[in-house]
Amino acid sequence: MMLWRAVLPSVCRAILWVVWMTAGIVVLAVSVEKADQGLDVVFAAVRFQVVAALVWLSPLILACGVCLSGLRRRSCGAEQALASSGIGWPQLTPIILMVGVSYGIAGLGVSEWVLPMVADSGLPGWIWAGAGPVRTADGLRVSLEAAGTLQYVDSIAVGEAFPRMASTSVLMASETVAASTELIARWARVLACVGWAWFGLIAGRFRYPLIVVVAASGVMLVIEAILWSMAAQAQIAPWVGGGIPAVLWLVPVIFCFRQSST
Repeated sequence: MMLWRAVLPSVCRAILWVVWMTAGIVVLAVSVEKADQGLDVVFAAVRFQVVAALVWLSPLILACGVCLSGLRRRSCGAEQALASSGIGWPQLTPIILMVGVSYGIAGLGVSEWVLPMVADSGLPGWIWAGAGPVRTADGLRVSLEAAGTLQYVDSIAVGEAFPRMASTSVLMASETVAASTELIARWARVLACVGWAWFGLIAGRFRYPLIVVVAASGVMLVIEAILWSMAAQAQIAPWVGGGIPAVLWLVPVIFCFRQSST
């Protein structure tokens, strides 16, 4: 219990610092991009982009936060003091796993209730919906079948156009491949939060752990986005494109353990 009291607050502070830094970068970028569109538009865009970034970049945030807390313990001598007491990364693992699970479940709740509320309700000119593209202005759907005819749909939902912004109930009601991919990806992201948080802990084996963590997690997020898009377009199986975040963290972890602990 004393170990939890000594380590957990510093880990949470480091993660919170990364959260604020991420939110600040998003606010600055969105404000500059939409500065000429009015205060209401800027506020709505900032609100959505900040929430989306904190959810979709949660593995990167956790990995960086845990790594920063480890660097802080190393710089102030706490890591050496813990090591002299026989406490290393195996003893710290339960704390980090608890933090990863908590953040992952919180992100799952935000994706379910908060993200659909702050999502921009504006739709693009055309969206891809089930049987073919739909023109959002009047609901005209172009059938992809050889003998298909033009039809009009009754309503168009933001969740159908952007599955990553829809609630679980909307995704479960939809029969599209993109909805199935997103359902799997949300649960996989929870496991990704746990795995990347743990990688942030054991990355101290590297000479420059923070650079390694940022580079590895950034590359894996790009791979995740590419595979999600491929699965949403039925180019690969949904369980592959959506579930890949649950196992991608194993690659840098295996490489990490091949490094000398000295």
